[in-house]
Amino acid sequence: MIGKVGLALLTAVSLAACQPSAPDNAKASEEQPPVRTAVIATAAPFINTDAGIRAVFPVGARVCEALSGDSPQGFYTRLGDDRMTCVPARDPPKVSSMVILATYNSAFYRRMDEVIGSDCPKLNPKEADGRTLGFPGIEATVCESGKPDGDIEISVNAFAGSWEEEPGRMAPHMIYSAYLLTTTATETTDRVTFQRFLDQVRLTPPVPAT
Repeated sequence: MIGKVGLALLTAVSLAACQPSAPDNAKASEEQPPVRTAVIATAAPFINTDAGIRAVFPVGARVCEALSGDSPQGFYTRLGDDRMTCVPARDPPKVSSMVILATYNSAFYRRMDEVIGSDCPKLNPKEADGRTLGFPGIEATVCESGKPDGDIEISVNAFAGSWEEEPGRMAPHMIYSAYLLTTTATETTDRVTFQRFLDQVRLTPPVPAT
């Protein structure tokens, strides 16, 4: 489950190249970078149509697509890592990370605590500037936990869509999660970056297949 796994997914999933949206699909295909090459973020959004994710990363960040097997789940970056590649590293540099992931609610969970578990300390979603930490237009559960090594993990988790078109399946269709892994040294700056990132996320859950 996403909430319990947290940023461990960053090493568990396969990472491959991703391509931001472009007005000319043919041109985008021709310019698609080699597999396992990070894409440098611009103002253009990174889009996963199947998962219903549209995300704008900080300009200049190196972004990879997170895969579970052959299935794209979302996008990932390590803040300030100018040498980041999409090949999983045994000993990645100690920098802050941001990720957004989507998964089908195949277990038909109806409560978020079934997804994130009881070991997810709830965080007041109000940031210092008074804004709500979360996905625009979607109710989210925000958690924060400290790690033994001093790292801080903040997760934003939300249900979206519905299985309602399938008889007897009224549970949410998708589970979306965004994570920030930061440290006490960079926490203040990273929270601002994470807030801006979340503000620009747009989630459009796909319609269940019939």
